[in-house]
Amino acid sequence: MRNQIIIGIGLALQKHKRSLILRRQGKEVEPLVQRAVEIIGHKDGYNGSTHMWSFPDGRVIQFGGAQHLGDERGYKGHPKDLLVFDEASEFLESQVRFLKLWLRTKDPKQKTK
Repeated sequence: MRNQIIIGIGLALQKHKRSLILRRQGKEVEPLVQRAVEIIGHKDGYNGSTHMWSFPDGRVIQFGGAQHLGDERGYKGHPKDLLVFDEASEFLESQVRFLKLWLRTKDPKQKTK
């Protein structure tokens, strides 16, 4: 597992409230989830159907993909304060730009990344 994903999972767990971690193909998110399980030590709060992990403190981590042009639109209207791309060079530039538009927060103390 590449270091940027481990760092991304760590940031999602410690510094951010609403995170989206993406692979190009959504069917390939399971290794990311398994790495998160290794770091956290359990799978409590994880919904395998939606690939969303909710934590008691209100943090949410969503794992997903955008294989085809237009798939990124499925994340429209869902603000995130952390956006992590696994192998960003595999995504279309227009997908990355579109997803970055939803990078925001209502909390003035929360940084976006």
